[in-house]
Order: sequence, then structure tokens, then C-alpha cells
Amino acid sequence: MVQGIDLTGSVALVTGASRGIGAVIATRLAQAGAKVGVNYMSSEAAAAGVVDSITGSGGEALLLGGDVTEEEATKSIIKQ
Repeated sequence: MVQGIDLTGSVALVTGASRGIGAVIATRLAQAGAKVGVNYMSSEAAAAGVVDSITGSGGEALLLGGDVTEEEATKSIIKQ
């Protein structure tokens, strides 16, 4: 768990989570206890690596592909 932060029972969707700051944010949220949706638009393998890292550390994460600039795609991601 992240020191002083308990997000147990929370759900977070991190867009652009396949690399860079998005991957770090997704990982830190999971370390704090949140269930994390790891969104990617084109880097599925990298996003899957983030999910594997989170779940391998005992966290919960779901791989969610889609373009969040498109309303219908965003609705579909949220429903998952």
C-alpha cells in the first residue's frame, strides 16, 4: 500500500496507462488498493505488461483498449 493512502474498494480508470506517467499512476493506484482499469489506444502489449505487473504484485487490474476521445468507445470502456 502507498504510505498513508488507502484506496481499498475504489475503482480507477487510467487512460494512457500503457507507458510513462500513466503506467506509474496505474501502478501506484493499485499499490494503494484500488482496482485499476488500464486503458490503451494502440500499445496493447505495453498495457498488458502493466496489468501483469499489477496482478503479479497482488493487485487487481483489467486491460481496457479503446480511444477515449470517442464517446461510444468511452462508454464501452466504462461498462467493462
